[in-house]
Amino acid sequence: MPTMGQEAVDRIRRDHEHMLHLIDRIRSECTERGKVDNCNDCGANRN
Repeated sequence: MPTMGQEAVDRIRRDHEHMLHLIDRIRSECTERGKVDNCNDCGANRN
């Protein structure tokens, strides 16, 4: 039976992998790469 600490580490690792996947998806959709410093400067209409 995993300890609470191990469960927390497992959740953090899972969440980290999920965030990396989301970053990859955002980068693949971005049409402003190299034109803006960050997503807050993006002028793309993404509704």
